[in-house]
Amino acid sequence: MRARFTRSTVILVALFVSMGAASRLWSEEPKSSGKGAPAFVPFEKQWTAGSPVSNGAAGSAITPAVVGDKVVFCDGKSGHQVYCVDAASGKPLWTYKTDDNGPSSVIATEEGFHLTTNSCTIETINPTTGVLVWKKWIGSVIEAAPCAAGDKLLVVGDNPDSNSKTWGEPYALMCLKASNGDVVWSQPLKEQAIGAPCASQGRAFVATRGGDVFCSDMATGKLKWRQDTNAVSAPFIADNSVFVTCARSDEDTLARFDVASGRTTGTFRAGQSGNRKLGKRVSAETRRNAQKAMVETHSYGDLAARPVVQGGFVYSPSSEGLYCLDAKTLKPRWKFACPKDGVWLTGSARPTGERVYVVDSEGTIHCLDARTGKSVGGTSAGAVVSGPPAIVAGRMYYVTGDGVIHCQSAFNGSDDGWPMLGGSAGNTAPTVSERVVVTPSAAAGEAGDKK
Repeated sequence: MRARFTRSTVILVALFVSMGAASRLWSEEPKSSGKGAPAFVPFEKQWTAGSPVSNGAAGSAITPAVVGDKVVFCDGKSGHQVYCVDAASGKPLWTYKTDDNGPSSVIATEEGFHLTTNSCTIETINPTTGVLVWKKWIGSVIEAAPCAAGDKLLVVGDNPDSNSKTWGEPYALMCLKASNGDVVWSQPLKEQAIGAPCASQGRAFVATRGGDVFCSDMATGKLKWRQDTNAVSAPFIADNSVFVTCARSDEDTLARFDVASGRTTGTFRAGQSGNRKLGKRVSAETRRNAQKAMVETHSYGDLAARPVVQGGFVYSPSSEGLYCLDAKTLKPRWKFACPKDGVWLTGSARPTGERVYVVDSEGTIHCLDARTGKSVGGTSAGAVVSGPPAIVAGRMYYVTGDGVIHCQSAFNGSDDGWPMLGGSAGNTAPTVSERVVVTPSAAAGEAGDKK
């Protein structure tokens, strides 16, 4: 007997949290604090949850998800735990232990909560009971979370076709039924994925470590196009375009492709001379460290270099900092660089309308004015933040490297729009009206541990 979940009017909210010393928030009129750093003031902490794990979420981009009154999150590469807590208080509701290590971020569909483990499965859990609905072995090493499109899941694992493996295509983008994990189709790949796949406009997209971007038909798996572009990020789909960060020569490049044809429709080079008016370049050492982080931080679906599009603007991370570009012309609007040399951005941006949030390598979350790129403050996590924050309904959530989740207030009650990994189950940021809404019903399987 398989689990089914019905749609309701409950908003799906994602929570992304931090552990460590007391968290702090910016003031609306921040003052300079040495070397241009924002002035911090205490910020209201709502709750914390989870059991610290040594290096639990280190190297992972773990984003919690909330369905109705529940928050679910995992403790990262070194852990085995999936936690479900009350969204209002953080009170434990249930835990589920994976047999294999490294649970990824969770995505939610009408069939339940879905996640991968670093070795070697994709699993579906009942959100109400913590019960395992189904799991499937898909590969010896899984380096990205799944994504969803309707009643289907996309995930990268070992190629199920032994003939393709022989011809040098050991991996595959697989489409599975969300209800039971049955394979619908698979697209052979020569390399592992960079971050989670994404689904949009009836198509499936994935970038690989070889630098290629693939677009396949979501219904049949037929390859529509492939671009060899030296990609170092997962793709982002918006406005009938595919945006991806590329590594070319000594510069980071944003490339834009047409969704239908894969034709290149524009590029932006972070180091081009015309951008010097946006501020001096960062040091060569900082740039090299940032480029290395963007290439190597490819685990669990939210690569440091992934561009994000909202409101007609592209927020493009690079080793130079964060650029805001016009989505049509790719002309720069502003650039933000970390105030301290030797510090770089470690996650994709989180635009919320009037503000943009970014995380740096020291665990500071910077809040920027979306119009100007100027800092309006920031909060120090007191520890390394494992990924960019989720910001929903005036609250900010993020996870630190030991796998503990904290809930705080955000800049103000209007900041909103990032409910789960990648913004939605399809790994493409939603608008408020697009949020997935699910209400769990009955399910069968192996029970989780009740609290």
